[in-house]
Amino acid sequence: MDSSLQLSTSERRIIESDSITAQVAAEEIEAIFMNLLNAYLETHYENPKLIGFSVPGDGSCLYHAILVSYQSKFEGYQLEVSHNEMRKRVSTYLLQHIDDDNHLERFQNFFPLLGSLESPPELRKRYINYFKQHKENTTHWPIELCIETITKIYGFEVIVLGERYYNGIKGNQIEVVFESKTINNDYTTIIIGNRWNFHYYGVGLLLIT
Repeated sequence: MDSSLQLSTSERRIIESDSITAQVAAEEIEAIFMNLLNAYLETHYENPKLIGFSVPGDGSCLYHAILVSYQSKFEGYQLEVSHNEMRKRVSTYLLQHIDDDNHLERFQNFFPLLGSLESPPELRKRYINYFKQHKENTTHWPIELCIETITKIYGFEVIVLGERYYNGIKGNQIEVVFESKTINNDYTTIIIGNRWNFHYYGVGLLLIT
């Protein structure tokens, strides 16, 4: 290997130092969010008491959060075999029902700048490509339409708690940022957290020992 392409000892130390600093900063950001989330849960959900917890940040955090939150609420009942199966089921549903329930319009609204420039055939093609990719690629992030589809498939409401914004600036309070409901009023509610549209968190029963 060309020695000019190799990092010097000082360069390696700088990179390692930057990595450590970034990791510490990420942990601090997560700790702050978890404190805010748990303070909200303590105030608004007293019976039963709830607590937030982290899930893997692998691109499937939404599905992890839904599965573990449901499992915590219903005494260990496993809703799906894995997050992969839930992802596939959601994607398959959206591909099969592309013309139902204004799915194309909802998809377009999630990408307003891009969608406004597309013809209907182009939008349809992008929708199909998006959910084909989402079905097979476990690191492909979901959109809100996926949460609505989870509600349709499994029959429970999903409430997402996240940071409140003031004029586009993140605040230091938690609020309901998204909510999907079933048509049937006899629904079950699953609560999850979302930090800055970046990572989802599970919410489950606080076990008191």
